[in-house]
Amino acid sequence: PRERRSIQTVILNEAVFVQYLDAGAWHLAFYNDGRERETVSFSTNVMDSVQECPRNCHGNGECNSGVCHCFPGFHGMDCSKAACPVLCSGNGQYDKGSCVCYSGWKGPECDIPATQCIDPLCSGHGTCTDGNCVCSIGYKGQNCAEVDCLDPTCSNNGICVNGECHCKPGWGGLHCELPRAQCPDQCHGHGAFIPDTGLCSCDPNWMGPDCSMEVCSVDCGTHGVCMGGACRCEEGWTGAACD
Repeated sequence: PRERRSIQTVILNEAVFVQYLDAGAWHLAFYNDGRERETVSFSTNVMDSVQECPRNCHGNGECNSGVCHCFPGFHGMDCSKAACPVLCSGNGQYDKGSCVCYSGWKGPECDIPATQCIDPLCSGHGTCTDGNCVCSIGYKGQNCAEVDCLDPTCSNNGICVNGECHCKPGWGGLHCELPRAQCPDQCHGHGAFIPDTGLCSCDPNWMGPDCSMEVCSVDCGTHGVCMGGACRCEEGWTGAACD
């Protein structure tokens, strides 16, 4: 019987590449991740660059006819700039979780010139002037995004909380500008009127001649009002006593 002849299939894979190398010793390695052995041959040819690239592309790219072709992660004419984000845009110092911008810059990432507004439209509730939002009536904040009372002082007869005036006893209206008539015999619904004495006997947690003042466990001071047995503080003030 005839012996079987072994048939070998030869597959040629050719590849050509150009690599810029600085002066020195370089080693070339070929890795085979297959199970069979492979025969590898290669040839090299030294080419002198006709045009040199600026600063040899800083070693972060290949020079081709005087033009740098940057490796992934780098960019620029000489591949000197990292493509990854730079903390604080290079215009500030990163400190304890936030950016402290250098003079002339602002914004969370220090990427906005000081002469520009962080939100050029000022949330649609103001006008950008010299880098600052000038808010329309009824809005406040750096970008005019926060609702404010039309009269932030509430006519000095209340406090502004979340864009709404909360009036002191005896005052009412949108801006606490209207005196509110107080009928002692009604005791504001928080007590009983005693005809013999002409005085109100107030329910628990209420006090005053007409039982209109709610009592909190602490004095809310001048920056809060007592509502539901607890102090409701004016914006910018916190704590059990708004102090």
